Amino acid sequence: LDSTLRGKGMLRKKIKTSEGFFSDDGFPLGNAFLFQALGLTKKIDGLNWPQSFRKQFAHDKLGILERSLRKEGTQELNGEKDNVDDNNEVTRLQLAAKQLELKRQEMELLQFSLHAAIIMFDDAAE
Repeated sequence: LDSTLRGKGMLRKKIKTSEGFFSDDGFPLGNAFLFQALGLTKKIDGLNWPQSFRKQFAHDKLGILERSLRKEGTQELNGEKDNVDDNNEVTRLQLAAKQLELKRQEMELLQFSLHAAIIMFDDAAE
């Protein structure tokens, strides 16, 4: 996921527009081929990796939101709206939340690509 996100970021910086497209289907296609070759296609749903990722994502997002709210609440109580260190911390937390959301989207795309590839190899085997 990190490699895909880096590739998309580099593409966006290089062409300075959002019209570019980046796709990395090699990983899901390779996995689907191996699952088909080894006869493990039916057992993939039992892995529960998408559910565990969603659970971890929700936990991480909640932690970021709690820290952000705690930091903003501390600023309001102390009346320190102009404290640069606290503002930087809030900005870092907001950036972390955005990066976490991008990872979630990328994981969803990976899951869809894997299932599409599995369907493709199942249809080709029949």
